[in-house]
Amino acid sequence: MGLAKGEAVSAARVQNEIREFLSIFDNKYPDAPSMFEPIALLREARRQKGLATIDVPPVCILDPDGDIVRRLKNSSQAKR
Repeated sequence: MGLAKGEAVSAARVQNEIREFLSIFDNKYPDAPSMFEPIALLREARRQKGLATIDVPPVCILDPDGDIVRRLKNSSQAKR
C-alpha cells in the first residue's frame, strides 16, 4: 500500500491504512519475557557450528552477522 506523492485520498482510505498499520501490534506482548534467551541462542549456534558446550559467560554480546567481531579484529582489539 502507500500513497503516491500528491495523491488525493479519502478519509476512509486513511482510516483503513491506519487500521492495517496498527494491526501489526495485535497479539503482541511486550511485557512478556523474551523467548530468545542468550543460553538458548548460544546452544543453537554451537550446535549448528559443531562447537563444544561451555558455560555462558557473565557478559555475552550476540553478533549474528559478525560486524562487531570484524571491527574488533580489524582494530586488533580481539583475536580468535
